[in-house]
Amino acid sequence: MALRDQRSSDEVAAQLEQDSRKLIEAFTSHHMHDTAIMNLMHTDLKAHFDDFPAATSAASHVARLTDTSLRHPDWQVQILNACTSVNVPAGYGTVWMTLGISGVPLKEFENVRREAVCIMTWHWQVDGKWLLVEQRNVRGPGRGTVP
Repeated sequence: MALRDQRSSDEVAAQLEQDSRKLIEAFTSHHMHDTAIMNLMHTDLKAHFDDFPAATSAASHVARLTDTSLRHPDWQVQILNACTSVNVPAGYGTVWMTLGISGVPLKEFENVRREAVCIMTWHWQVDGKWLLVEQRNVRGPGRGTVP
């Protein structure tokens, strides 16, 4: 059991960015329930999206994203850029991503690609893994109140 990650800040930052990208790509490709993806998230994950009520668990977050992506197959999320900040001794990391979102299921947004900022907060766990503990999307994914 490792009390802290022994890797350099650059190595940890690269891993957290890669894992954050995997999560976004899993949503777009409808593979959120894969065990490898679920294992990146803390069970008590908090997810805040401008266009959705907050999720208070990884399971509810994944269920909501899966439902939305399956009902709206044209909805796509593209990672436009990312940057990462970590404090390895404190066991804390944040990944910021700018996302391009298209296929928004609202008539007034047809053929529009809008941008959102995704902030993913990661914490080092005593079992030796980094887990996503919070995801916040500013400007939301564009779903609004569409059922």
